[in-house]
Amino acid sequence: MKVLFEWARRQVWWRLPGERTVWDDMFRGHARVDVLSHERPRLRTGLLDNWTLQSLAMCPAGGRLVVRQEPSAVVLTVLHPKYLEQNSRNRVEIRVDGSGDPFLYFELILFDAQAYPGFGVVAFYRAAQAAQRVGLTRIELLAAGGQGYKYSWTRPFNGYHSWARFGFDAPLWPTTLQKCAQVPHLANCRTLLDIIAVDPGWWKANGDGCDMAFDLRQGSRSWHTLLTYLKERGLK
Repeated sequence: MKVLFEWARRQVWWRLPGERTVWDDMFRGHARVDVLSHERPRLRTGLLDNWTLQSLAMCPAGGRLVVRQEPSAVVLTVLHPKYLEQNSRNRVEIRVDGSGDPFLYFELILFDAQAYPGFGVVAFYRAAQAAQRVGLTRIELLAAGGQGYKYSWTRPFNGYHSWARFGFDAPLWPTTLQKCAQVPHLANCRTLLDIIAVDPGWWKANGDGCDMAFDLRQGSRSWHTLLTYLKERGLK
């Protein structure tokens, strides 16, 4: 029954004017899903079917998703010949925190954003919807790139800016607070989404990578930021 509902969601609901997005065709179709663990992953809502695992992992149709139980997490590894950077694999994990609450963690996401603009945010939007449906309350990651005043990066990543535009939030690092204090319209900002709401261009020019989280709870600031961005980009 869950598979039928998921099929209807993708093939019917996603086509409604208020819900469809650019790139949805690449997430309606099946990917190859290989569950290598003895048991299929389970959350409080029950076993996770292939449709749901594919969505959580942001795996496009025609790709391959490998699901493996490791000591600290369920690991979802995505391979695709077209939409990922050359020779790259995306890695998403279902983790459990110290309070026993499961959450989604994006370990490595390398979509080819230059060749397929907007693809990554649509993939994330559908993943966030799936994560909310299975009862998760947050998604976490370490966003890479930026000025390097907190971390050193091996290449010019832009995750520090893109994930923030998608709705990920974080308390501002002391160095960022000092920078904001010198800019009148940012002086009262205390979180990353405070900056994004006022001047996302400033963050792109002055920000840095850091640990971020997306609040999956209905009506959250994260959802508002994501939906606004999709509409601004003409993707929804």
